Amino acid sequence: MSCKVEDSEKLSEITGVINKQLETYPISTIVSDAIKSCGLSPKTILKYKHVKTASQLVASKLNINEGDKYVEIKRLRYANDKIAVFNIHHFRLHAIEHASDDALCGSLFDYLEETGKSISYAKTKIKSVVLTQRDIPEMDVALEPFILLEETYYSDSGEVFCYTEDYYSDEIFSFDIIRRRS
Repeated sequence: MSCKVEDSEKLSEITGVINKQLETYPISTIVSDAIKSCGLSPKTILKYKHVKTASQLVASKLNINEGDKYVEIKRLRYANDKIAVFNIHHFRLHAIEHASDDALCGSLFDYLEETGKSISYAKTKIKSVVLTQRDIPEMDVALEPFILLEETYYSDSGEVFCYTEDYYSDEIFSFDIIRRRS
């Protein structure tokens, strides 16, 4: 993941920093660090946290029963005054139900680790989408392209902790994928 920057030397420098972070930092810190590396100021706003009843789709993603309770969290991540990322997190109830609003505006994965829950890996699906002001009323334009990362996070033992829908602004972020022959 890198910021879109016109200066190619600066872009190479940022990509190197982000690639290093992918190897050593929790997944959730990358967004704030990427925003900072572009000279912008990150900010997170908690839209809401609700305990909900799992639909068939959410139940299948979280590996719980349909009708079980889970926690849904929506957050907006800003780069200066521009929406950079819109997050919809679906957590198993036991993973995060007692988290404070302050904790939910910080790194959710750091919070999990502090409470003895460790994320080992994530399975990610990437799509391009267009969001409207109906999806995010705070948007300053009617339509905007986003890159959707649908991610499921797992513990070392394979337990699902979280299913997220992370919408990255196409104006701010780009993703490089490296494929190798085996």
